Amino acid sequence: MEEENKIGRLRYVIELAKRKELEILSSTFTLAEVFKLKCEDAEKELPEEKDQLFEDFMGQDFVVYAAVTEDIGKLGRRLLRKLDGLKKPQDAIHLATAAWHNVDEMHTFDREHLIPFDNRVTRRDGQKLKICFPPEQLAGLPLLATSSVPLPPVPPSVSSTVEVLTAENEHGAPVPDLAPKEEQPVAEQENHQEHVVEETTKREEDIIT
Repeated sequence: MEEENKIGRLRYVIELAKRKELEILSSTFTLAEVFKLKCEDAEKELPEEKDQLFEDFMGQDFVVYAAVTEDIGKLGRRLLRKLDGLKKPQDAIHLATAAWHNVDEMHTFDREHLIPFDNRVTRRDGQKLKICFPPEQLAGLPLLATSSVPLPPVPPSVSSTVEVLTAENEHGAPVPDLAPKEEQPVAEQENHQEHVVEETTKREEDIIT
């Protein structure tokens, strides 16, 4: 997939989230995972001066952090044992996070390691987990650029919550151009506490198909 096409897809999801038409859920593991990027088939570290910009972007009020809890860690390990082709613990954590929190869609650009598990993992609510590319709606603009362009309606499949791997470099997704933002609020930690999911007695094995 062309880089510009990826940026357009990510911008669309981000713009919808800013307008409170959906909520982005991201594992806290992402904060450590976004460290290296691929450049011409070689890896290099993300420049240190980008760290705070990335953290500020991820700290905005339309991004909800999902902690890597004991339950999610155990579920990730079980997914690694049960799903043929699932090899990386970090991928298992993202799958487990999405399934545990019943996200409507899990967005990724990883054709090889994550897209193949579309509809193969059952969420905690018993529904199949949809894993797909972000919807294609906006193109030709920098990822974090301010835009007055009217957005198309939210695709029917994206109804409330998505778990997005926006910068998982190892999976080929673009690292955002982390330009300074204009009056974008940074969420306080307590704003996320209301999103903590209560424990359930449903057996973890029921989530795995």
